[in-house]
Amino acid sequence: LPMPSTAVYGATKAFLSAFSLSLQAEEERHGIRVQALCPGLTRTEIHSRDSFEGFDPSRMPEELWMEADAVVAESLAALDDSEADVVLVTGAQNRAMVSAALGRRARSVGE
Repeated sequence: LPMPSTAVYGATKAFLSAFSLSLQAEEERHGIRVQALCPGLTRTEIHSRDSFEGFDPSRMPEELWMEADAVVAESLAALDDSEADVVLVTGAQNRAMVSAALGRRARSVGE
């Protein structure tokens, strides 16, 4: 999502989304599924790395956090669903936040 101080990060995410959509269009005739996984806040050890210095996970709303197992389960379910979007935003709260920011609704698996 476009936000102040995250231009490179946002542009990289936009590229990966566009690339994944293009790759899916090219490869679907071969039965290959492509997914750009956008998991949002996931409880892992990554937040203790030096590159996250100054980031305090406890300041983030609890409802935005997901467990890694839940992210994986949602990702695999989407890969099994031929109607699922190529760009997958996991978690209902994360989808709502992205939808509000983009001005359109992010879909969940099975919609």
